[in-house]
Amino acid sequence: MVIDDLGPPYCDVWTFAPELIVTVTVADPDHRLVLRTLRVDFDGRGFVAGNDPSHQMSDDLDPEDLDRLESPPGLEPEDLAELAMAWLRAQADRPIDRQEWDATASSRRTRSGRKASWLVSRGRRTVTA
Repeated sequence: MVIDDLGPPYCDVWTFAPELIVTVTVADPDHRLVLRTLRVDFDGRGFVAGNDPSHQMSDDLDPEDLDRLESPPGLEPEDLAELAMAWLRAQADRPIDRQEWDATASSRRTRSGRKASWLVSRGRRTVTA
């Protein structure tokens, strides 16, 4: 698997000495919304992967992020790259669930093929991917 395989969502590679950072933006193209920014920080010996809390690489990755992955020590660079790509692919392939509502009703759409359903809420909005 290569980075080009990710296609949309959008992928970028950044070099900030001494790190190499790969970001993948998971977006809802129908509504032009960025839902998640996945990030992998390589330091030459290993990597840490997770959701970028700022979407701008300005904050450290959250150690409490349930999607966080730290590479095991001692892997060769090729093995690190394969493990990082497998994590990126698994995260990018997750179904996108969007929930939006006004003060009285909401709609729920999933991109995983599940049928839409209606929910009742109190005016909050959440988007999960």
